[in-house]
Amino acid sequence: METYSERLSWAIKNAGVTQSDLAAMIGVKPQTVQYLCAKKNNAQGSIHNASFAKILKVSAVWLETGNGDRYPESSKAEETLKLLGINLDELDLDQIEIIQSSMATPKEDRPHLKRIIKTFTEPDKDDGEQGNSG
Repeated sequence: METYSERLSWAIKNAGVTQSDLAAMIGVKPQTVQYLCAKKNNAQGSIHNASFAKILKVSAVWLETGNGDRYPESSKAEETLKLLGINLDELDLDQIEIIQSSMATPKEDRPHLKRIIKTFTEPDKDDGEQGNSG
């Protein structure tokens, strides 16, 4: 995709919205988005680019220039969490810190980390309660 109109049109389609939907979300007339998506107009960008990118979940830099990664890193992380059944909005700060720490754990130390986690998540064999037995 070489032109702004091609990238914007692709991002709209990929996000599963219409040009009119996007216009309403941004607060512009549908004709504005239609103009930007029309290849014949050779649009070079838009003052609404950052808003478009946020709603369409693409990188604003990629949308504007075609350079860099198509998806922002935060979007990739959110998608990964969704695949794991984790809702980012429901995590508290402690949970986020635990996830970050576990991601930073070297591969060779992960078995130790798994054993620690099991002490808090598996029932104690003696009394059937969730245990922190050591």
